[in-house]
Amino acid sequence: MENSVSVIVPNFNRVDQLRCCLHSILHQSHSVLEVIIIDDFSEELVYHKILKVIEEFRAEGLNIVVDRNFRNLGANFSRNRGIDLAQGDFIAFIAVSYTHLRAHETVLDLV
Repeated sequence: MENSVSVIVPNFNRVDQLRCCLHSILHQSHSVLEVIIIDDFSEELVYHKILKVIEEFRAEGLNIVVDRNFRNLGANFSRNRGIDLAQGDFIAFIAVSYTHLRAHETVLDLV
């Protein structure tokens, strides 16, 4: 049986990078239980664009959980918040700028 993976993606004011990151996650060969995007209080206009990108990938089948910090609290706080929300057997942290097509597969192959 394949282990379930929660992928945590902290994000701050990144739209295009988030789109590339989600594309990468969508095309993994290991299934992903959920993608948890923690927005670190992006600018309001940018945040609305981020939500549109998220809806695009939800339509493609990604289970995306979104949470937004009440103010800019940094990547470490955002990662910890993602851990609190995660439901998977394993947790993968992906930087929004990281788009390696086999990001968490290599780690799971080692387990």
